[in-house]
Amino acid sequence: MMGCDRRAPAPTPDTVALVGGRPIVQADLYRQLQRLPPELRSRYAQPEHRHELLESLVGTELLALEAERQGFNRDPEYQNLIKQQLVNQYLRYTLNSLTTHEARERRMQSLLAESRAHFKVEILDPQLSVKPATTQMAATDHLPTTR
Repeated sequence: MMGCDRRAPAPTPDTVALVGGRPIVQADLYRQLQRLPPELRSRYAQPEHRHELLESLVGTELLALEAERQGFNRDPEYQNLIKQQLVNQYLRYTLNSLTTHEARERRMQSLLAESRAHFKVEILDPQLSVKPATTQMAATDHLPTTR
């Protein structure tokens, strides 16, 4: 069959492992190391223990591949969790530099207004139509906690 080459791309020089064709790169090891508590970080920062950190990442990737193979990635609850994580990360990136609740609230309203300008919103169920006084989402519904 032409055009159906499903081989994984060649690994880059910073690739330390391939799991099911998916690369694990040096940056993945570094991120995993940074997530650890300081007492564990010092252990796994040592070259002789790095393989244990890599094995942890390999195990995670193996389980993720198996979950996908079994269709868990199509579960609506999973999809909702991924969407919420995406929103939380975006808001942390966008709002963390703001120091007051009021500033975050204003920025949130601005983000929502900008998004409404880019994306069409259609409420199709007349029983759920939004009343003009309640068209703005409460900014605190999606604010990450930074206290």
